[in-house]
Amino acid sequence: MTGNPNNLSSATRRRRCLEISGAVFASAVLFYFATSLRPTWWLLWLAPVPLLWLAPQISRRAAFFAAFVAWFIGDLSQWDYFRHSIELPLLFITIVFGLRSLIFALGVLFARGFFRAGRLAAGAFAFPVYWVTLEYLTETASPDGTFGNLAYTQMNFLPVIQIASITGIWGISFIVFLFAGATAALLTGTGGKAQRRAVAVAAGGIVCATLIYGEWRARVAPSSSNRARITLLAKDVPIRTYLAEQSKQFELMREYAGELRRIPTGTTDAVVLPEKIGRFSEDALPAIDALFGAAAADAHCGILVGLVRQTPAGNFNEARFYSPHGKLQAQYDKHHLLPIERCNPGFARVVLDEPSGKVGA
Repeated sequence: MTGNPNNLSSATRRRRCLEISGAVFASAVLFYFATSLRPTWWLLWLAPVPLLWLAPQISRRAAFFAAFVAWFIGDLSQWDYFRHSIELPLLFITIVFGLRSLIFALGVLFARGFFRAGRLAAGAFAFPVYWVTLEYLTETASPDGTFGNLAYTQMNFLPVIQIASITGIWGISFIVFLFAGATAALLTGTGGKAQRRAVAVAAGGIVCATLIYGEWRARVAPSSSNRARITLLAKDVPIRTYLAEQSKQFELMREYAGELRRIPTGTTDAVVLPEKIGRFSEDALPAIDALFGAAAADAHCGILVGLVRQTPAGNFNEARFYSPHGKLQAQYDKHHLLPIERCNPGFARVVLDEPSGKVGA
């Protein structure tokens, strides 16, 4: 470990500055591409490593600053989505990015304290425990649910996301950051041989066991009686269609109904359409129900339609499910809403008993 930074030679200071700059750059780039709207899943496993490795070698202030800056730069991958797609205010975006950077930086300092004390195993587990605890506490209380959870970056890595069947979504973040924390712990050069072996065995065993279980679970096909075939159907529709008068939106609904009738019979159990594909008053809903009820009956499959239901009491982001018999079987108003949606939240859960099991929201 280093001593007082003021006692370092100029050459050592320059080397240290290069190390800090390199760690910030590396982590920032990794976070940027790991947390974008099209994330590269494996980059997140490596993103915290440079900062966690360097943190015990530099001052607390430098470690905090480096982690804060790296996360903030990485968060800029979300800028276009926050600013232009969902049109959040600039001040709000800055505060959100700043708070997330603060949380990450404090997590790095938390792990740093254990590394500095020579407690290698505690340091390896400190960061994932800290991160997942905060994720769980904030997301269970948040009106936006798990929006922003890092587990979503792993959707293309099927073995690791299977752990959610046991731990919930938070187990995914834990495994990813346990790998990063253990890797950084082994790279710090601190601790004795026995400690390093314990970290490698414990963390490696947990990660490997998770991936083995996930690979097995992803390969084991459910029985035909518990399996549902789902088809996703979407059209590239400009935003002006959504903002147009109701008659124009009816035209889009008829186009969707026509596409549904072209799906070969017997190839799917349910078709899911996008969220909020139109805005309709309650007076218009019988016509919508007749249109998609007939389409469901013709296609012999269930159809889930997402639209905005406009009422005198406000708008609701609603999903309407039509059974293969052509009946409106369920309605669900979305609970967790983004500010840009300008809709009222729903409160009722909807659960249906289907041949494949219980389904709902």
